Amino acid sequence: MKRLVMLLLLLSLLMVGCGPQGTAALSQETIQALAQEKMEAVNSGDYEAFTSGFSDVLQRAIPEEDFLSLRETILEASGQFEAITGSRIANSRAQGYVSYIFTCRFAEENVQLTMVYALDGDEVEGIFFNAPKLNQAMQAK
Repeated sequence: MKRLVMLLLLLSLLMVGCGPQGTAALSQETIQALAQEKMEAVNSGDYEAFTSGFSDVLQRAIPEEDFLSLRETILEASGQFEAITGSRIANSRAQGYVSYIFTCRFAEENVQLTMVYALDGDEVEGIFFNAPKLNQAMQAK
């Protein structure tokens, strides 16, 4: 789990920038619906729904046992997902990628969900969660 957390944190540092340089092949509305689906999958523990639309590389990076461990950490630290309350698009520091950043209301805190797509791509290339309690819980594991 620590390896996965460190990988996700490192990738998030490399991929999130500011101001959009382009977009994915999917509309922002479609990507927001997919973000909603991912968060509902965390609530229900549905690995197939969570990884639906992931690139092959990302799907291999998050096997089901890591998803279940991540889910447990999220639920313990942040509670159940309730709603997406905001969104924005940002450049990625890695050239050729764009980040879609969603503010998600959970029972215990707001969580920032970042989904990274290749420019003009239609698969999730990276997914990251950021929130104070959640980050503290991930570091403790």
